[in-house]
Amino acid sequence: MQTFSNIESSADIVSSDYSGNWPIYNDKESIIKNSNTNKLDCPNGVGCECVNNNDCINSNCVKHMKGDRYCAIKEGDTFPHFQAIDQFDEIVDIYDFANDEGKYVLVEMGAGWCSPCHSLASWFAWDEQEIKTKPFWRDRYNRIKELVQNGDIYFITI
Repeated sequence: MQTFSNIESSADIVSSDYSGNWPIYNDKESIIKNSNTNKLDCPNGVGCECVNNNDCINSNCVKHMKGDRYCAIKEGDTFPHFQAIDQFDEIVDIYDFANDEGKYVLVEMGAGWCSPCHSLASWFAWDEQEIKTKPFWRDRYNRIKELVQNGDIYFITI
């Protein structure tokens, strides 16, 4: 994804009022204005059905597992703007994570009924090991936890 190259300086990023200590970016409007993929409505927007690349605002029509084709974001695109409730039960704006540090933002889409989501949260928060018994687990995921704990990437659950 894009590393928000239109950010002038770290001065645009202020300390946080979020419980998760997320950053707050003051100039979200400039990202929205300059985005090539912030259009989410159909036709042509991210998430819309397509037949070929010409049908998508960013020329990226992708075939999914079920055989349908949708306009999808691609490397270099700006992530579509949205707000959601995070793991601290606060409304968080994805564009507050815009940064000039080159940090990646890992967004987990969780749900109250999702058992693997609970296992992941317990692993991150309390180092519970149950998740490592799940069939989808790979030891290489330990590196992600290390990056989060070191502050090298942002990890947010919505």
